[in-house]
Amino acid sequence: MSLMSGSANWIDTFVTFGGVTGTSSTATILKAIQVAWDEAEQFIGTQLYPYTVSNEVHEWSSNGLIRLKNHHVTSVTSVIAKHDEETCDCDVTDVTGCSILVDPYIGIVSIKECYHNAPCASCGCPNRGGGTMARWAVVTYVAGMAQPLTDKQLLAIVLLAKNNLSVMSGGLDEFQELQEIRNYSSMSYSEGRSPKAKGNRFSHPTRADMVFDLLRDDRVKVPIGYARPRKWEW
Repeated sequence: MSLMSGSANWIDTFVTFGGVTGTSSTATILKAIQVAWDEAEQFIGTQLYPYTVSNEVHEWSSNGLIRLKNHHVTSVTSVIAKHDEETCDCDVTDVTGCSILVDPYIGIVSIKECYHNAPCASCGCPNRGGGTMARWAVVTYVAGMAQPLTDKQLLAIVLLAKNNLSVMSGGLDEFQELQEIRNYSSMSYSEGRSPKAKGNRFSHPTRADMVFDLLRDDRVKVPIGYARPRKWEW
């Protein structure tokens, strides 16, 4: 996950998009926004700000195609082909790899070893066609949404941050208060509240649906079977 960025003053942004600071400290508000930032990234499937993802491990596929965990990939910094489980002494266990961005939007990368590695049969590397092939690819790359963030993205972050701030400021009792009152009786007062919304653990469905709608276009859907690497059986 990336650190929140792309906005000069997050407190001002929070207030502009409807956040109320109340008696909360600046540090508490910023923590609520950072958690909201992380939640938004988790929902859309990539970082909100272009940031380096280091040493992401993927099983080596027979066709050389892997799908990175984040979409909107800007560049691939390095690829290392791993040949053993670090349990034996081979002359060459890790070699530099090459990569080609096949589909940066989805995060599909084509990888290959740039030169043949020394024999390492004692490491249990599979023998394919008289040679050895890597078991894993360790990839470092840069991924994240285009900057600056859109108003829709900022509003979604603020809505999530308002929920987080309410809980951080009021304790666990705030979970009940953040639910929507559906009905009540003034005689011997009683009230009925909406159940917790599936899309948002804090809010009533209307706000949860709004957050979903604001971020919906930023999620990437991959067609079934598209660039799905066929894996070797070990």
